Amino acid sequence: LDADFVRLLAKTNFLKKQGKSVCHETCAIVGNSGTMLRKAQGEEIDAHEAVMRINYPPTRRFEKNVGSKTTYDFSNRENARRMLRTRMRWRKPRTKVIFFEGSSPVNRRSIFGPLLKKHREQEFEFLHPQFVTAAQSLWFRMKRELEVRKGVQYHNKPMSGIYAVLFMLQVCQSVDLYGFEAYTKRTKDSPYHYFDSVRGVTSAHSFDLAIDVYKNIASVLPLDIK
Repeated sequence: LDADFVRLLAKTNFLKKQGKSVCHETCAIVGNSGTMLRKAQGEEIDAHEAVMRINYPPTRRFEKNVGSKTTYDFSNRENARRMLRTRMRWRKPRTKVIFFEGSSPVNRRSIFGPLLKKHREQEFEFLHPQFVTAAQSLWFRMKRELEVRKGVQYHNKPMSGIYAVLFMLQVCQSVDLYGFEAYTKRTKDSPYHYFDSVRGVTSAHSFDLAIDVYKNIASVLPLDIK
């Protein structure tokens, strides 16, 4: 890593700050599926010791469905770019914002470095590149196996959720997934996101593959899809 970027990083791994290898007993990862609007799971979600949300979604006005508690915000580079370019209103209390695409020099130079400099008041963390590489390797192995088993061809691009799930399984005794659905098309009852009217795109990700990957992980690790 370039020295200027290293100086912006936290000096201590936050897991070491906890003084233990498992930080939380019960954890929830909350996805952004529009199907959450049909489920009153907010109280159940908030009952977890730690809650992770994906790409800094709003919770205000949706508390009944998605809860309000947030411990970690897991973010991709596109959302990081939005944080950099817009006037951010950070959650209160502040959360740890975790990125997984920090291994790219271009991302560090054009997005993450400027973001860390602009918002020194916010706590940012990055998944280690070796962890990201291992997660990608697992994703592609499972993708190939499922393609052979089902006789289908999936899109190549891994979803952000796989990194979030594998990370939380390292720091939590058990993990529950909410709002992760095999999106296929926008319908009146199930919009792409629970918080807006953006039309979903299926040309980059295979959502059904992601659900099958999570189910296979859940068969051997303490992961439950709600």
